Amino acid sequence: MGKNASANQLFSIGDLLDYLNSEFPDLTISKIRFLENEGLVRPLRAPSGYRKFTGSDLNRIRYILQLQRDHYLPLRVIREHLVSLDEGLEAPYPVTGTVPKRIGLVPSRDSLFGVDSKDLIKTKSFALNLDELVEITSISRDSLEEYLAVGLLEMREGMFDSNAIAIANLAKELETLGISARHMRSFRLAAEREIGLIESLVKPVSKKQSLNSRNDALEQASEIATIALRLHTALVRSGINRELS
Repeated sequence: MGKNASANQLFSIGDLLDYLNSEFPDLTISKIRFLENEGLVRPLRAPSGYRKFTGSDLNRIRYILQLQRDHYLPLRVIREHLVSLDEGLEAPYPVTGTVPKRIGLVPSRDSLFGVDSKDLIKTKSFALNLDELVEITSISRDSLEEYLAVGLLEMREGMFDSNAIAIANLAKELETLGISARHMRSFRLAAEREIGLIESLVKPVSKKQSLNSRNDALEQASEIATIALRLHTALVRSGINRELS
């Protein structure tokens, strides 16, 4: 991770790009200007009219980019982080990883795509709309609407939960390998069958009259789901080896 700049340093937009480019190779001048237009960073203006960014601006941009890259947070949520931090408060949606002094359960890139995790069900979620899902995943609106139409994605009261980010990205990867969204519906149906089985197994635990009954049910469901996913992977691997060896 790149070092923080001192608050009194000044950077042109080109200097800023050079400073951050090794950490964020996809960063462009257009992206920096976009963050400015969104009001997330406010550079100074030299008498000549050129932008001058302070070291604080640079650190702020790094913070924004980390939230986008590592935690898939939409700009709406990032803006809430920044407002809270500017007021000396804790960020409203805690995160893990590279963001300093923030401890929480918003899913990181690894947890979104991993299957060996006891946080499978306990991971904290946040809501996002279709425009934000387009922004975060860089997947076209048409593709996301197709995933929605075939049941890969689900909305509640006009919003997705953050699991939609992983689902959409993985569906897009399969599309690039020649599998259409229509054929991916079989994955959704298989998942629903597994969910139904797990739900039937943990329902007796969740119905107990205990303060911890819901947490116990979630723990048990998470453990069953994790093992089931490992079994599924092993079965698919075995079948592929059998058919193609």
